[in-house]
Amino acid sequence: MASYSLIAGVKACDAHTPKCRPLPLVGMTKSALEGLFSGWLRDSRPCRNCKDGAALVRLGRGRSQHGLACAVMLIFSLLGSAHATSVWEDPARELARKVAESTGPGAVAVEVGNRSSLSKADVAAVRTALEGELAKSGVHFADRERAEAVVVVTLSENVREYVWLAEIAVGKNERSVVVVAVPRGEAGVVQAAGSGVVLRKQLLWTQEEAVLDAVMLDSGAHMAVLDGSRVTLLHWEKGKWQKDQELPVQHGRAWPRDLRGRLVVGKDHLLDVYLPGAFCQTTQHGAMALECVAKDEAWPLDDGLRAGFDAERNYFTGAISSAVGKITSVPAFYSAVALPREKYTLWVFAGVDGTVHAVDGMTDQVWHAVPWGSDAAAVHTGCGAGWQVAASGKTDTGNDELKVYDVPDREPMAMSAGLSFPGRITALWAGLESQAVAVVHNEEASRYEAYRVLFTCGD
Repeated sequence: MASYSLIAGVKACDAHTPKCRPLPLVGMTKSALEGLFSGWLRDSRPCRNCKDGAALVRLGRGRSQHGLACAVMLIFSLLGSAHATSVWEDPARELARKVAESTGPGAVAVEVGNRSSLSKADVAAVRTALEGELAKSGVHFADRERAEAVVVVTLSENVREYVWLAEIAVGKNERSVVVVAVPRGEAGVVQAAGSGVVLRKQLLWTQEEAVLDAVMLDSGAHMAVLDGSRVTLLHWEKGKWQKDQELPVQHGRAWPRDLRGRLVVGKDHLLDVYLPGAFCQTTQHGAMALECVAKDEAWPLDDGLRAGFDAERNYFTGAISSAVGKITSVPAFYSAVALPREKYTLWVFAGVDGTVHAVDGMTDQVWHAVPWGSDAAAVHTGCGAGWQVAASGKTDTGNDELKVYDVPDREPMAMSAGLSFPGRITALWAGLESQAVAVVHNEEASRYEAYRVLFTCGD
């Protein structure tokens, strides 16, 4: 965490500057930090011996005389971290109170694991807030070998709230568990400045095997999840998804390395399942079952169009079931989006070569500098032209984000800030008009996570 690296840098400088002390950043609010630094930095000068961006204060006769800063910009970048920490202060205080009631004051080893959709920055902020509150209760931190108690905190979640669980072991006594539920509120919401689109994400399902698609059934009371082995049917009960049935996927060929698949609600049956070189349908002869055949079935896109899928790879071949105006085929692509216009439909294809093709039935316009990934879906937000493109992209952390783009006149324009995810987006399928399903590979947690993403106009 940034505050700990700062303090470490202070200690490294101690040998060269005898009367230095670390700035007390942990647990401080943004306003407190601003007030603290504004006075100290007014008369500061560089500290040439400091490392790791350490900021030091030389103490004179009973008062601060000079602030020594190795990296003033770094200090103020920490203000954002302090604000993030403050968001989690109340639930961290509650969890710390429950933990301290079991451990009492003394040496405690604290470990924090994340099994939720919180970002690394949020997890660091939670840990900072929790340790700050524990310290106020007389707890000081030690490794397992020297600790009188061990506390393992797991950050998890369900659709409605975050759930923080602390497993406590004091000496050889029996383990105890305390839990704090944290309402999601506006967590996972980002909005572009001014008029734009608001994105919200809700974690639906998580598992170790790669999730290919998920679809909501019966207005959200039921859900189906597809992976390479099965279709899992679930229902919502007592605040979480409960398994009803698993329908095995029968196939006689090895799947390609980057497996893709899609679930589509059937007209006279529950589900159609599209996989590379295989097509399945649910049947109801007493118990629900899944019947599969080896078949290169064209996959459905938007607006009634279908496209051939390469059974050996992970993309569409470019062969389409019907012409788009005068256009009878397009280059191979990963995903396709249909944007309704008054007199025509604009099709947008994310090509396997990294380009984006805009096809209006007369021309195939190529966009070379669009910052999109391979996954895109059409969403109806009511903003701008009404229908927009939700497209994946990279963030500075290396994880993926989802951003909404309007195409008012053949040039895409960002309509939202990026909604970040804890890993790489491996699938993105349009749901209802203002929703989509995004699947993320969370490598840090060694699991796949399916999210429902909701889009609304922020006017």
